[in-house]
Amino acid sequence: MSTKEESWARLSGEAWLADQGIMRHLAAAGASAQPLSGGAYSTICDEYRILVARMPSGETPEQIIEHFADSPNDAVSHGSFNAINLFSRRSRGQPPSIGDIYDINLIGPDNGTVMTVQQSPGFGTATSQPETYFVVQAIETPENGTLPEYGAREFGFEYIGGKPAFYTRGVSRARDILVATFGKIPQQRSWIAALTGLRDRILRGGGQVAGEVERAYRVTPN
Repeated sequence: MSTKEESWARLSGEAWLADQGIMRHLAAAGASAQPLSGGAYSTICDEYRILVARMPSGETPEQIIEHFADSPNDAVSHGSFNAINLFSRRSRGQPPSIGDIYDINLIGPDNGTVMTVQQSPGFGTATSQPETYFVVQAIETPENGTLPEYGAREFGFEYIGGKPAFYTRGVSRARDILVATFGKIPQQRSWIAALTGLRDRILRGGGQVAGEVERAYRVTPN
């Protein structure tokens, strides 16, 4: 099981950027990575999490994360999340995999793109895992230019006291002063809405959740 500190360390390290396979995926798309070092201002580490008391009958945590990897907006099905960002996976119709590219229609004038750069062992094929997650890296593409933030984000679940907890964790730095000043609130609302949507999905299916979305946050000045 990864703690948020372990996830933040993994995201900060960006070890996948030294992987030749990842470089080939980027080159094939005419894209380049937006590493954390390319951003400006403070480094933001965040976590948004929802604790589940009981899963709906017939649905596993792995299935929910795999659905999210296939189509985040379909998996979440939350109005606020969908209004702030619409994800379009270029390889939709194929199982989620490393190298998947998601174009993101963001609220406001900017759009952006991310690419899947890491998956937990057994992702998409195994059940009863101690954790399941995937990581996306901000990338620059000919179609969308740069994402407003540099860095990476992880989506997954872990077990706490034998119960699954769904989360997203990110490590990022703003592209410029406008993003640093005005981008924080939309991003916070986006991820709160995403986890609220997963909570509502579990409740609609007859499951139970333990409270509202929890948030952890750490800022390291540049």
